[in-house]
Amino acid sequence: MFENDMFIQQKGTAMGRKMAPNYANLYVGLFEKNVIFSPNNSFLRHIKYWKRFIDDVYLLCQGTAKELHRFHSFINTRSEHLKFTLTFDEHETSFLDIDKEGGGKPTDINFLLRGDSFHPTLLKKSLPISQYS
Repeated sequence: MFENDMFIQQKGTAMGRKMAPNYANLYVGLFEKNVIFSPNNSFLRHIKYWKRFIDDVYLLCQGTAKELHRFHSFINTRSEHLKFTLTFDEHETSFLDIDKEGGGKPTDINFLLRGDSFHPTLLKKSLPISQYS
């Protein structure tokens, strides 16, 4: 129910359910076996590193940007239930919203403790060191 409207889930499983990650792992694992690591995948030779956490994939490949985009199109046409997004950079990388170059999440808004708060002075003085080192 959302804003007094009732919705019926017609396929898949609801997010937040205990079995949802297991279903996702099984489905995407089967997709990997049958599509990504299939000997019939002409892009397989370009894949140097492929790691997945549930439905997030970290991929290192060797080839041109054009070949990467062709691979992206290829995997997005193999299942009506899976659609991959592509974010790539030749110098930086991120996985699960963690930016490898900067060490922080791109969504971090850098909230700081106000200087006039009632926290102990020692804590307030140590925060910049612990937050930015």
